[in-house]
Amino acid sequence: MLFQMLGFAFGLVMAVHYYVLLVFLPALIDAFLGDE
Repeated sequence: MLFQMLGFAFGLVMAVHYYVLLVFLPALIDAFLGDE
């Protein structure tokens, strides 16, 4: 049970990190390059 909870939490954190990398990072780079 404990390992299932840890696995679920780990998967959730990884999903959030992938979401940030795929969505937030390109927008940040685009805004940074757009300033120049």
